[in-house]
Amino acid sequence: CFKEAFIVLKELLDDICQELDIEYKIISNNYLICLKKNGKTKFIWGNKFDLNNHGLGIAFDDKYATYEVLKNIDVPVIEHSILYSSKNKSRYAKNKSGISYMKEIFNKYNKDIVLKVNNGSKGFGVYHINSFSSFLLTSNKLFLSNKSLSVTPYENIINEYRVIVLNKEIKLMYGKKNPVVVGDGTSSLKDLLVKFNEPYFKNKKIKNYILKKNEVYNYDFKFNLSKGSRAFIVTDEEIKKELIKVVNKIVNNIDCNFVSVDIVKTVDNKYKVLEINSGVSIEKVVNFIDNGYAIAKEIYKDAINSMF
Repeated sequence: CFKEAFIVLKELLDDICQELDIEYKIISNNYLICLKKNGKTKFIWGNKFDLNNHGLGIAFDDKYATYEVLKNIDVPVIEHSILYSSKNKSRYAKNKSGISYMKEIFNKYNKDIVLKVNNGSKGFGVYHINSFSSFLLTSNKLFLSNKSLSVTPYENIINEYRVIVLNKEIKLMYGKKNPVVVGDGTSSLKDLLVKFNEPYFKNKKIKNYILKKNEVYNYDFKFNLSKGSRAFIVTDEEIKKELIKVVNKIVNNIDCNFVSVDIVKTVDNKYKVLEINSGVSIEKVVNFIDNGYAIAKEIYKDAINSMF
């Protein structure tokens, strides 16, 4: 049974807090969770557990800042450039805005970019762009509600992986398969996408035409579970070795106690960090992997224990 993430989180908290004799309350429009035990109060904001220091959490919420942190310790990471609105006259935004700077970035990344909200999540506010006019129009739209944008070169990605780390120990490694379907000459696009991920696509409005045999359809270039991708446990030992190598370099240099690290594998067989999340969300994974609930419960239980 496919369950919404918040419902799964509530069930996990019910089970964990009962076992650990912790009192908890969800407040502030379901965003803030207060946990109490032995006179101590700890917090979970969204999926941000009371474990990482505040400064590091803010840095990881900023895609460009994360890029600079990782470059500083020689971790392979997808290139990023920061873009501010031309209306921003602050000193930090100087020389990081305007048409000439945008043209410089666009040409630097071979006129094939991904534009995203600098502090966005779940695949929202992310666009693949290969024309400068679209770059201008999309950035102007995003600047209506955002202070900064991140620009990266478009990478041809084979797969994206997420590694959950708690107290410098890897707890879970899973991959995300984006919604790509191949026609068989008889099935409709809608049917093929529903077969790929029924809970996500069954109520989506999709052109109901027949894909030709061997015709490939990519619904979305992003590898987000919130955008129709599916999760799978990483079992390939060579891939695990590469992911561990990248993650170990991060945790051995940065005091991050509970994070998820998103790593992509490109067509030229390179592994690069896409971003690091200070909020650890495992609830959607529960719906895709064997013993998913038990795995998520064990990780969150260890995290809550560490908080106290």
